[in-house]
Amino acid sequence: MAAARKLVLHFDVNETIMVGDPASGVDFESSLNHILAKVAFLDKDNKDFWHDGTPLDLAKRKDGEIPPLLTNFDAETGPVLKCYEANRKNALWPPSKFTDPGLPGEIYRPLFEELKQQLQWKASKNEVFAPDGHHFLLPAFFHTLAELEKQGRDFTLVIRTFGTDLPEVARCLQAFARGEHPDFPQKFERFGLALEDALWVLRREDRSDVQSPIYLRRYEEHLGKEGLGQDMSAPDRVSYTDELGPDEKVVDFIASKPVLAIRDDYHHWRKMRYVPESGKPLWISLDDDVQHIFFDDNIHNKAHDSIVAVRARKSSSEPFRAVSGEVTRLLEGVLLVKAHPVEAIRDKDYFLREIQRCEEKFELMSKHGSLRGLLQPA
Repeated sequence: MAAARKLVLHFDVNETIMVGDPASGVDFESSLNHILAKVAFLDKDNKDFWHDGTPLDLAKRKDGEIPPLLTNFDAETGPVLKCYEANRKNALWPPSKFTDPGLPGEIYRPLFEELKQQLQWKASKNEVFAPDGHHFLLPAFFHTLAELEKQGRDFTLVIRTFGTDLPEVARCLQAFARGEHPDFPQKFERFGLALEDALWVLRREDRSDVQSPIYLRRYEEHLGKEGLGQDMSAPDRVSYTDELGPDEKVVDFIASKPVLAIRDDYHHWRKMRYVPESGKPLWISLDDDVQHIFFDDNIHNKAHDSIVAVRARKSSSEPFRAVSGEVTRLLEGVLLVKAHPVEAIRDKDYFLREIQRCEEKFELMSKHGSLRGLLQPA
């Protein structure tokens, strides 16, 4: 049996491996409501009803009648509408209050309480793993790292975010590596993310062009909330000490590290109107033996709106180019995983199962040649 190929596992932070977004002012309970609102769906044609045809009006519902949550990737393309999207600007029923008493989402309140209980920190007070009394990073995330290590897998861990939370994540990984997590007392020294390796930022050479070559820079200081800034033509405001690029050198460097943390360019993605080609880069070269897999809750089944930019090449002699948004959709379950923290909170093996799903589909598509045919650059 052939040896399993090397993995490069990219994990988004907020609402993928963390519940809450302190940098954006989203507290734990609001984030937990967001997570549920993203997998609860309405009837697209009649928003007074849930996707299963039952009424939103609490007075008209039967006891114990709860519409199933939808976590399959195809749900977004059906005759349904995600509650999170439908109510983002609804002052009466915002996603942050999705399960509050008296609101239609109250029917999911028992699940909200279950998830909250699952994430409650039960060991002695810990300012690194549970600064607010609940797990800072999901136990399923640490379980995934521990299990892959036990299996002897060759893999790199890459933390990816648009936000400002990399120093806190680095400290959490350092403590985990030292064996200080009470649920994972074994030492995993290679996951000791040095703070200087949490200062890397991905930057397109021309921030106004989604196809521009990408460089990895390590800045002298942690970038603030504005990151690289809103002006696509402005020079860097903070000096950098290291630079790698273009893409192929970035990919080689990432794969050579046991663990790395990278800040992505949110303002570029927003300026390009959230098209997948402008999102967080992920690379695939069909002539190497490395498989990148990216977990992010904002991977969508939409050609015009998703958060990961797959950049492909058929051989190492060619440059990387971003593939189309339509192709990106087809790579969920191969290179991309739309992360569902509601599943990860309830099942510690969630990320491991998804990795296996991607590996199996990747091997099948590679064997039949369909992956090569699909990855035509945009």
